[in-house]
Amino acid sequence: MKKGRILKRDNLGLLIESEKQKYRAEMSKAEAAAYKEGMPVAFDLATNEKGKEVAVNVQTVAQPEPHQTTAPAMSNPDVYNHQAKKDVIRPPYHFVPIPTKGGQVVGVTDTPVFHDGAQAGKGNLWSGELRCAMTALTPLLAANDEYEARHVKGAVQKEESEKIQLPESWGIQTPVDPDKKVLEPLRLPDGPDGVLGRVLISGRSLKGMLRHSLGALLAAPMERVREHTFSYRPSLIISDRNWDKWETLPAIVTKITSGKAHLWILKKLIHLKYKKEQAPGGLEFIHHTGIDGDCILGKLHEKKELASADRKRKISPVRNYTRVYVTQRDYGQGFQGEIYLNDESYQKTLDHLGDDKDGHLRKEHPLYDKTKFEEIKKRIQNMKKTPFQAEQVIFVEISKSKGSRRIASWGNHVYYRWRYAGTVRRKNGEERLVLLPMPKEKIQPSNHSNHIPPQELSAARLLFGYVSDDKNPGTKNIGQGDFQKLSGRLAFNMAVEQIQDPDPGKRFVNHDSECVVPLKILGRPRPSAAEFYLRQDEKEIKKRHDGGVMVTYGDLAGDDPVGELNGRKFYLHQPDAAKDPSCYMDKSEETVTGNQAALGRYVSQPGSTFRFTLRFRYLRPWELGALLFALEPERWIDRLLARLPDWKSIPSYVESIRAAAGRQPLFSLKLGHGRPLGLGSIQIHADRTLFLGTDQPFFEDDARLEQAIQSFAQKLGEAPEREEVLLQWLKIHRYAGRARADYPRVYKDNKRKTLKPGEQIFTYHQKLRQRHARGRRCQGPGNPDPDLLQPLD
Repeated sequence: MKKGRILKRDNLGLLIESEKQKYRAEMSKAEAAAYKEGMPVAFDLATNEKGKEVAVNVQTVAQPEPHQTTAPAMSNPDVYNHQAKKDVIRPPYHFVPIPTKGGQVVGVTDTPVFHDGAQAGKGNLWSGELRCAMTALTPLLAANDEYEARHVKGAVQKEESEKIQLPESWGIQTPVDPDKKVLEPLRLPDGPDGVLGRVLISGRSLKGMLRHSLGALLAAPMERVREHTFSYRPSLIISDRNWDKWETLPAIVTKITSGKAHLWILKKLIHLKYKKEQAPGGLEFIHHTGIDGDCILGKLHEKKELASADRKRKISPVRNYTRVYVTQRDYGQGFQGEIYLNDESYQKTLDHLGDDKDGHLRKEHPLYDKTKFEEIKKRIQNMKKTPFQAEQVIFVEISKSKGSRRIASWGNHVYYRWRYAGTVRRKNGEERLVLLPMPKEKIQPSNHSNHIPPQELSAARLLFGYVSDDKNPGTKNIGQGDFQKLSGRLAFNMAVEQIQDPDPGKRFVNHDSECVVPLKILGRPRPSAAEFYLRQDEKEIKKRHDGGVMVTYGDLAGDDPVGELNGRKFYLHQPDAAKDPSCYMDKSEETVTGNQAALGRYVSQPGSTFRFTLRFRYLRPWELGALLFALEPERWIDRLLARLPDWKSIPSYVESIRAAAGRQPLFSLKLGHGRPLGLGSIQIHADRTLFLGTDQPFFEDDARLEQAIQSFAQKLGEAPEREEVLLQWLKIHRYAGRARADYPRVYKDNKRKTLKPGEQIFTYHQKLRQRHARGRRCQGPGNPDPDLLQPLD
């Protein structure tokens, strides 16, 4: 990259001077506002449409602090160069796997401990409390309250629009969308001397954080995983190339008999000529488009584009063609085919497309419109009864393996959707084992006894309890009668901020603007992104029957392997957020005024401290050891590994990050909102562990802590598969030396990086799907794509 300085800003963007030459960086006025004259920058060179050399990918260059005589930031182990692309981890999350053996989860289990005291005298069961101090390493926003901009006290609705003008003291001059979210933590009342009330973090938030972390550490089955079905577009890439594996072709329904559609299939897509109305000559056929036959989603997309677009930008209208024209010559070159309209995969596809709960029409859809989606749902239900009619053009995907022509999928239009064979919860028609109770947890319901306890429980349910629900496969058949529910043995009170300096600037980010922080838009790739959420095993990819580049939820039933879930998702730490607000803050007009990003209030500064108490009841030594380690891995890691001498990979990893840690903590936890942006990194220290005794109410016993860690190490060592789990758990929780993270992005225009962040992220996943779609049209084996989720260092 070249280096230079900002010479000036104007309506054309930035003028940059570098090595006695001047370059124009073409960008909007709003984007240019982020740069100041004289600011040092780095940039790349590119050629614009007029053949002129321009600056692109402009980035600010950190300046040395006053009187600083040391080398640049990279020499300081507490700081890293986040400008270098190699130092940015993509995406900002990763997964801890759930090990299996022989098809079953290899998790930590033990017999349940009930609350009636009957087991208190049977072995070591300890009760007491951990008194904990919690320190924010990066800005922290544990938002208990969420409301819309229209409800802000002192906000005014603009007469000429629905926009909301926020109070002047908030520092946001431009009106915002009325449904823009504002996030705040719970606080105590302000003091009589004007000191802002202390921040409170609910015990529920602490419990959820710890349950998630302990569940991963102890390889417990995943709970509360909502079912989702997904679809893909077989015709994502359209080309005249004669593909040797799969090909998408137009087909005319000639007649329908006994649930079977007879087809005349044309040889090329270009044989079709679309018409709005009837045209003379040749052959004409009926054409419907969209998942409902009338392109309602397409019209919604156009409406959304018009609402958010610049007034000067032209939006092409949705072309809902009703007729297709085919010449006699092209028609005569076709061949026959047939499909069964009651085909199970096709019926499941229609169910998915019309599903407004877990399928394609669910509320998370970016074009969600309740009224329109109800209409689409009804039309799809009608399509299940009479999906096609004679003289209608549809599109089919043809398998050409071994010289045969098998119709594998079909739909209304060339960009038709087809349901994946698998789902989040199901693989090859069966529930995924990592989401089900372990065999030891299940009981056999009996008519002879109304009350049957589980014989063993996985670690998360041991510590945090369970509710057995016949409607939820993840908790079905865990106990019967009185044993269908069990309360946990851990209790958390609220974490209360400890004010060391009442100055609001020392406590909260942006205190000069009523503590309002305009957050960046959060990227939202969901489990539909199989390239990240499914385990992309190279051996499995090469088992594909075509040239696809990844393992999916199963493009078509029986044609390729269905991927395994990657495990529990965690967001990675980004220490840079402690010093650089650009990690999480975006003051651009488009982001601040729109409803895609939230406004955070009372975001605690790094260094803020809180205190809370964690009470435990009837814990075995290994259970207390697991709890201590999950709270403070850095404190206990060496003593844990000393009792696991055969685990060789973890000690070397710990030493490698310790050597480069400097003053940074080795490991930490994450809590609150904005975790993908670097917010919420915290460190907990249990500074006092008190045990409940008979002779004295509370006492300290360091020997018990050592016994707890030793017992926990023994429990982990019972299964060799858990070494991989612990190593990945440590990598996920690593804080020291972690780089900035971001969602992967692809720009449609690399000369002017002006796309909205959401579009950039979407483009990345779209490009990857296109490569996969192109690959699966070729004969195999599969060829892994380099953009799939990479191992974490």
